Amino acid sequence: MEVQLDERFMALGAALAASSQDTGRSEHRLASATRQRLSGFADHDVVKWLWEQVRKYEFLTLAMQLEQLGGPPDFAPRPSSEAPPFVDEYFSMIPRDKVSQGLAVWWRVAEIAELLRSQRPQWEVALQDVVSVLGQVNLEEFQVRFFGRFPYRAIIVPVVNVPFVGAQAVGVSTNSETRAICFPYGDSTYGEHPFDLMVVAQHEASHVMVDLVQRLHPAVTGECLFVEEACPPSGRFLSGYGDPGFRFVETLIRASSYFFLQWLGMESEAESFLGSQLAAGVSGIGAFVRALRPWWNLRVEAKAAGLDAYFPRIPSELRRAVSA
Repeated sequence: MEVQLDERFMALGAALAASSQDTGRSEHRLASATRQRLSGFADHDVVKWLWEQVRKYEFLTLAMQLEQLGGPPDFAPRPSSEAPPFVDEYFSMIPRDKVSQGLAVWWRVAEIAELLRSQRPQWEVALQDVVSVLGQVNLEEFQVRFFGRFPYRAIIVPVVNVPFVGAQAVGVSTNSETRAICFPYGDSTYGEHPFDLMVVAQHEASHVMVDLVQRLHPAVTGECLFVEEACPPSGRFLSGYGDPGFRFVETLIRASSYFFLQWLGMESEAESFLGSQLAAGVSGIGAFVRALRPWWNLRVEAKAAGLDAYFPRIPSELRRAVSA
């Protein structure tokens, strides 16, 4: 796992900060400093268009299209063959070429290169803060053990100049890399939230793997939706994920995060995480953990195949777990 700064997302964060309002929330000092520095661009066409996309389609959609672009100053689109199939299936609402053109204009007119140079020491502090938490965590080893394969570079990207956009992190991918774009925890450091940061890193590197496994076994997800009848979702989870298929993906990934924490030797944190998910309305996570635990115990000892092969057995194991 690598921790990197990414000027593409730094530039996007600066654009969103330029016209953001001070909501009274605690925020990283780079977010407020960037807002002040770029306040004269609050009504720039690119800034307004980017905020419009976030409000209509959420930050994740914009970030996924940005991930398919090269770096500044041109932000040129990468070959379409480098984008995973789910990008065009689920995130095509925002035109990639418009993101490219808009950010190229923004980089030039707002002199973002100079801004980032002046802020570089503060960005390096954020980078080292994340490294202090994740530097010794072998995320790829766990992902291979759990999913059976992990053909990606896992990259963690702190983006501390972005104002609050409704999420703590988003995951984006190409066919060779997966990035967890991690936003600041208000005005506190990443190091003050090590448990949350570890979960975010693993969670955001798992969406692309679940998509891969689902494409190998396309009928399985539909065969598992009965779990919601026995364990109806509620609260923030239900309101945030309106589609049962998306809720299945999220529940499976969150169950994998539980096992990830256990694998790291963080038993109490794993149980605390499980409780927090139940409290958030992820009512089926207990059934997923019970269904996966016998397989996972064997998998840890290399006595079972990865999830990419085990996936078709999940519906029957979930039925046992629900009825237990």
